[in-house]
Amino acid sequence: MINTLNSMTLQQPDWFMDSGASSHLSNDQGILSSTSPSHTPTNILVGNGSSIPITARGSVAFPSPTRQFSLSNVLVSPQLVTNLISVRKFTIDNLVSVEFDPFGLSVKDLKTKALLYRCNSSGDLYPFFTPPTSTRAVLLALAEDIWHRRLGHPSAKVLSIEVSQRHLCRPK
Repeated sequence: MINTLNSMTLQQPDWFMDSGASSHLSNDQGILSSTSPSHTPTNILVGNGSSIPITARGSVAFPSPTRQFSLSNVLVSPQLVTNLISVRKFTIDNLVSVEFDPFGLSVKDLKTKALLYRCNSSGDLYPFFTPPTSTRAVLLALAEDIWHRRLGHPSAKVLSIEVSQRHLCRPK
């Protein structure tokens, strides 16, 4: 387990929430679970007025501790600098709301208003960190044990909230 911890690197955000994006956008076809050649439209109009070619379309799913989130009809263009999540499409496809605050973003169930996912941010953008990989899961298990002891044996609900806020979406 020590070797696993020593080989860890800090996770970079894979996606950023964008309230102005009309589609989900990715620069890497390889991260999508299913893809197909692009048909119409064939270009993406970007902020500076330029258009860049769409090479494929696809979908991706993010499992989370509470439920899976999906992005459908993701447009792929290798010329993009980063991956963007259209807030509008994300909320419709997943039946959630996204709330932004000075410290990050919260994804909540549309009906119950229950918090499903939290990503903290200290920068200018709102990163959406993908859920932990198996290596991160090892760290989360260790963190749960540490926080369990530090917080005086809290309930599982309190512990999961504490760990998720401090580790799942920790800003760089």
